[in-house]
Order: sequence, then C-alpha cells, then structure tokens
Amino acid sequence: MFGKIRKTKQLVDIIESVFGEQYHKDKLNRRASVATRSFQALRIFVNNELNELHNGLVAAHHFLKPEGKCLALTFHSLEDRIVKRHFHGIDIDEKLNMSLRDKSRLSDKFRKFNDAYDDISALTDTYTNNRDTLAPVSEKEVVQIINSLKNGKAPDASRVTCEHLKFGGKTLSYVLTSIITFSFSNHIIPTVFKNGLACPVFKKKGKPKEDPGSYRKITITNPVGKLTEKLHLVRNKDNISNIQSPLQKGFTQGEIPLVAALILTELHTEAKENGNPLIIALTDAKSAFDSMLDLQTFHANKYRYLISSQKSCVLNYRCADSFDWSINGEILDTPENAVHLGIKRDKLSRLGTKEVVPGRIQLARQTVYSLMGAGLYGLNGVNPKVSLHLIRCYVIPRLLYGLEVILLSKTDISNLTIYFVKLLKRIQHLPDRTANAAVLLLIGQIPIEAEIHKRILGIFRNIIDNDNSVERDLAFRQLAMKTESSNSWFRKVVTITELYDLPSPHDLLVNPPSKSKWKKLVNSLVNYYWITKLKSEASEKSSLNLLNYTDAEFGSIHSIWNTCGSEPYSTLRACIKSKLACNTYTLQCDKSKFSKRQISAICPLCGIEDENRLHFILRCSSLDNVRNSFIQSLKTFIKDVVTTNLYDELFCSEINTLQLIIDCSVFHFLSRGDVFKVECITRGLCFKLHQVRSNLLR
Repeated sequence: MFGKIRKTKQLVDIIESVFGEQYHKDKLNRRASVATRSFQALRIFVNNELNELHNGLVAAHHFLKPEGKCLALTFHSLEDRIVKRHFHGIDIDEKLNMSLRDKSRLSDKFRKFNDAYDDISALTDTYTNNRDTLAPVSEKEVVQIINSLKNGKAPDASRVTCEHLKFGGKTLSYVLTSIITFSFSNHIIPTVFKNGLACPVFKKKGKPKEDPGSYRKITITNPVGKLTEKLHLVRNKDNISNIQSPLQKGFTQGEIPLVAALILTELHTEAKENGNPLIIALTDAKSAFDSMLDLQTFHANKYRYLISSQKSCVLNYRCADSFDWSINGEILDTPENAVHLGIKRDKLSRLGTKEVVPGRIQLARQTVYSLMGAGLYGLNGVNPKVSLHLIRCYVIPRLLYGLEVILLSKTDISNLTIYFVKLLKRIQHLPDRTANAAVLLLIGQIPIEAEIHKRILGIFRNIIDNDNSVERDLAFRQLAMKTESSNSWFRKVVTITELYDLPSPHDLLVNPPSKSKWKKLVNSLVNYYWITKLKSEASEKSSLNLLNYTDAEFGSIHSIWNTCGSEPYSTLRACIKSKLACNTYTLQCDKSKFSKRQISAICPLCGIEDENRLHFILRCSSLDNVRNSFIQSLKTFIKDVVTTNLYDELFCSEINTLQLIIDCSVFHFLSRGDVFKVECITRGLCFKLHQVRSNLLR
C-alpha cells in the first residue's frame, strides 16, 4: 500500500518492519533504535548541515587574523572529514587517494592561500598607517557623475536606480556629497555601497541549461556605490594609466582591443615570411577576459587569478617537434583552429584566417533573417531607405568585425562584395542581372571594400596617435623593414594610402593628424575615388542610359526611393520603376535576346514592333487607355512649372518624354518639389502599365 507518512511513529514502524528484530548498540553499548540513523540523515539533509558547516569554516577563515586559532567540534565522520580537509587546504571535492603530483599541487594551493592572507595583512597595515588625505568632493562633481550614469538599468537589491539619483534634486545631491566626502575623509566605504545583486545570464553557447557553468554571473551594483567608485576613478585616472601594462588593450581609454589581434596578425606574417616555427598560446582567464605559458602562469599566480585550461589552447605553426603544453598541471589542447578576440585563427591556410570571412557572411545572414520582422526584405517590405539604415546599424558591424586587422585575400574581398551587393539587390527587389554600379548608386551606399579600407585607416590613425605604445613601435619597424612584396598589414596600409592619394604612413607617423581631420579627409578621398569609379562603370553600361547616375552621391538616396515614402504600396510601385530605370524589367526584347533570337521580339500585345522600354511606356496601342490619363496629368503639371519652350522640348521628343517618366531628376530645372510630384505621377503610370500588361498576357 502507498500513502503519506504523517507521523514519526509511522516511519519508525516502516524501518523496523524492514530490519525485523535486529537492533544495534551505540558507543556507550546501549540498545538503540534501528531508525536512529535514518532520522539523523533526514535531519542533516533538511537542515543542510554539511553545507552550513563548510560555509561556516570558509567564513571563519575569512575573518581569522594571521596567527589566529580556529576550533571545530565534530560529532560524526561526515563533519570530521569536512573539517580536516578544510584545515589541510584540500578541496572538498578532491579524491581521497591522491597522486604525488596532486598532493604537490594542493600543497602549492595551500601555500598560495597563506601568501594571499599575508598580502592582505601587509596591505591592510600599509593603508591603515599610511593614508593619503583625500580632498572633499564638490556638489558639482557629484552632479556631473550622476548625469553620466546610464538610464534604463535594472534596480539593485534596495530597488534603487540611477533615475532616482538624477531626479532626486538638489537636496539629494547635497546629501550624497556629504556622505561621500565623509567616506573619503575617513577611508571607509559603507557596506551597503558594496552590496550587489548577482543575476545568472545564460551564455547560449550550446551548453545545457542544467549546468551552472553555462551561466555568466552579472552583478547589479548599488547606484550610490557606483557613483562613489566613478568619483574615485576620475581622481586617480592618471595614476592608474601610469602603472597599467602597455599590453592591456581592453578597458583602456584611447585603446582599441582589436589592436591585440593586429599584433597577432603581424606575428604570424613575420614567422611565415622568415620560415620560422611559431607557437601561439591563447589563454582565457577564469571569470575574466582573454589574455596572452610559463610567464602567464607566473602572473596569474602572482595576482591571484585562475586561468581556465578548458578555454585555453596552443596553436602550433610549422613546428616539427611535438610538445605537451600545460597550465597548473593540466594538458592544453592543440587544435587546428582557435578563436581569439572573435577572430578564428587556423594553422593550415596561407593567411591563417581562412574561415573568418565565411563565418562573418553567415553571421550577417542570420542578422538579416532576424530583422525580417522589422520589414527588412524586398517586395512588400519597408522602403529600401529604411532597410539600408537597418543594414548600416546592425548588419555591416557584424559582417566586418575584425576584418580590418587581418589579411584578406582577393577571394575574401570578392565573396564579401558578392554577398553585400546581392543583399542590396534584395532590399530594392532588383534582379541579379542588375549592374552592380546601378545597385550601389541608386541607394547611395559605398562598396563593402571601401568600408573595410576606411576601418583600416581608422585603426592606423589610432595606432600612430598612441605614443609609447607597442603597436606604434611596431608600425615604425614594419614600415622601415618591410618591402612591397611583404604581406605585412602595415604594407597594406601603404597600398591603401597610395590608392586614395592620402598622405604617406611614414609622414603620418611623424605628424599625426587629429581624429576629426583624418576622418573627414579619409571619407572625402575614399568616397571620391569610389563614386568616380562607379559612375565610370555606369557610363559603360548602355542599359543605364536613362538612369541619372551623374548626380549620385554616397549617403544620398536616389529620388526613385526618396520620394515614395513609407507606404508599402508606393514602395511596390517604385520597385517597378527602379527596374525600368536599370533596364532589368523583362520585356519581349529581353526574352528574344536571352533566347538568342529564338523568341520573337515583337510586342505580344499589339504585334506592331519590338517591345522595348520606349514601346512599352509610350507607343503600345493596347495600353493607350491606361497611359493617356497619366500623360495628361503629367503635361498639366509640367506646363505650370516650366516655360513653353521647355514644355515643347519635353513632350515633342519621345526620348525626352521617356527620360521624364523614368528618371526626371536628370532635368535640373525641376525643383525638389517638382521632382517629387513628377515621381508620384510617373510611378503610378509605370505600375499601372505593368499591371495591365501582366493581366493581358495572362
């Protein structure tokens, strides 16, 4: 029978029914119930006694002064084992039977444990007896730091947010100034300022949700504590910069973390060109960020942080000898490829980054798919002007991340260009046969290769402006020693500056320009080079003879898209007009050309002449009923805004009329408002002709 156990007598009876008449004696040789140990086990579990004992010992160690004594009384073997292991510096999860290496490691761990407490004691004594006087903070400083805090952050354990401080008024700022000044003058930080709320955030890296290691601990700190910390950091900014390692690129003002990846790129290039073996150890500090095996371990032991061997590995380039690499006694993996700062390095390819560009393209595709809910697609989507803004904000940064600090092959550039141009064709609903120059000029977007060049030049300016840095010294060396045939990243910079007629990198090292001046110069010359090149390509395409590409500029959308607004039906009609402007709207002439004249080019509607753009828009008699009302509206409007001579010139010539309908922006005598009105009329005409033609053919 099954049922709930509601009384202890019931549980005793059940246990005694299992053991029958058996009984055991305690240590005083007294008869004891067979249920005693079961009740003891339940009590230990319910009260969480073993974990509480462990936590108590850890807390005692924390508060125990050097040379202090700790006494622990145990009542059974489970408690005794925990206490003994803690006092011997053995981890609670360590195996009972340890090898000599394990015992040595634990001995080192116990020694480091004592060293850490010695350091704490020495530092406590130093800062207790040698305190510098901290100047009181002003209310103006407090208000400035409060205003710099970010809005929309989660509240701390006390339910206080940064908005409370910002809208607290003068009374609150006065009180906070008094509290922080008192704290600084007495060298005491209140405990409530140091409290935080730990929130586990799932890493989403294919790990099981049941594994605690799959979560990153994010701490929500007290806003007043954050304010106090920022005030202290602002005052000690110069001192921190002076003692900071020159190799630290993250969390440092004026530094770019990707420069660390650039140094690795140059290291790989140097070793390959000189035919030297290269071994790179990529280590990941536990609960920290990437760091660059004996030296690293030494620093880790010195500064009391752990290096995760699971996230660390060794890349072996062209080294015939095989070695076992270890950290803290654990063997490291030697994979074929590894990720450093988001860039996948491999051992087999020529440049060592073969898988980076395919990975970036895949990531960009995933980003585009995630933005489809916001309307990022061609037909029936949002205006391509809006789509391009989404691409610039979300897709391009993920597509190009890290590409400015690695060496890209011609195949890499080609694949990036093909993907990006194809994406721009999709958002404009243009067919694949549309000329690339037309795709970019219509939407005012610079080629992806130019985007990469701008990023490379931006990184280089940051390097030359960072005095006494490792990367600036590296720039001097590589520019002085490397020839034109070298694959050095800095030689690549020389090639780019020559391409755009920019100042030489050698001159820039001696006389670095300001950030704003350099950015303006780079944008101007790079944009000029590519806009000139694209216009030259467009002029060679006879299919683009009716598209006004001469007035195109990067950052400026063509009037076909700029005048259709955000209404989906207008965007749909503009898609037809953009195809006509690029001569990719399929008519009977195109079918004949594609079939090598096996299909007739004669208009299937009227059967009079070849069906091309001129015939379709102005001549086909089967579409006169649709065309006449729109043409009349267009004539009426144009008559009111231009002279009689211009009016006659526009409508007496079929070529001029066709140009006016397909792309009126070429006529500079029309104002912006006139262009908008003409685009509205002609957009409706082109779409209605398309609809009627499709219905008649169907």
